[in-house]
Amino acid sequence: MKTRTWLAATLGSTVVLAGLVALLNVKIDLYGIFSDQTGQSRMVYGDERVAKYLLSTRYVPTNFDALLIGSSVSANWNAGLIDSFRTYNESLNGGNVVEQEAIVDQALERPGVKAAVLLVHPYFTSSHNFETVELTPRIKLGALGSTSLLSAYKNAVNIRLGREEQTYDRFGSNNFDTAARKLNPKLEKMLKSAGDFEIDEIAMRSYFRLIDKLHQRDIRILFVVPPTSTPLLTPKRAAFERYQALITPHMAAGDLLLDFNSADYAGLRDDPENYTDGVHMRPAAAGAAVAAIDRELEKLRRP
Repeated sequence: MKTRTWLAATLGSTVVLAGLVALLNVKIDLYGIFSDQTGQSRMVYGDERVAKYLLSTRYVPTNFDALLIGSSVSANWNAGLIDSFRTYNESLNGGNVVEQEAIVDQALERPGVKAAVLLVHPYFTSSHNFETVELTPRIKLGALGSTSLLSAYKNAVNIRLGREEQTYDRFGSNNFDTAARKLNPKLEKMLKSAGDFEIDEIAMRSYFRLIDKLHQRDIRILFVVPPTSTPLLTPKRAAFERYQALITPHMAAGDLLLDFNSADYAGLRDDPENYTDGVHMRPAAAGAAVAAIDRELEKLRRP
């Protein structure tokens, strides 16, 4: 076989194989971006950030009318317990608002979202770095075939075979380990240092831009200050209040604020058993917080 003929045959075979792989991935449609998602139930597999970015393309806006936007602080808040709105938990472990803005942008490309629960916490605006991969529309091409997709398939198969645990549910909530643990180094530094919290300016601009995008789409926002255990909160209360004061001027008429650091929720903060590390709540405490969120979200419903 001549070299030119061999190259043409090899190239043709490669193109055909790539096409077949792409067609197979479209058929499987792990993230639900190629087919109608009405009534579907999709899970997070593989890289959490990639998965939620792609799930937010069609699955989320088709099946949910509210978004819970936050970091690991709210990642295990069971959105399935919210009755006032069908809520999807977009929160990311170690996530920041820049990552969340990219994911929420996907959900807002289609109609459906009517309300948002937005975390108010200094960790959320402490960085603008993408933790694993930059979340851009190019990721959608990866759903046709990529190492990330292969990793997601492996994760899904291992879960089916009982080799790995599925900690996410169809609402995007993560039922992570409830064992006592130390604060991650970044949170520990933030909460134990003197003075105000350091703010990443790029992240804060992203936070305000996200608020504007929600308001432009007539989406009402419930701003939520998550509870911090009393021993950690007390020496930093003034810093928390000053940080919160940066956010509240951006609230619009019809928005609400739920402050779990207020006197009304002292019981939630005082019991150390409610937390794994003083910041992340165990399921029972998170359930109490979600119930309060549900009551406030009901107020956002238009008559």
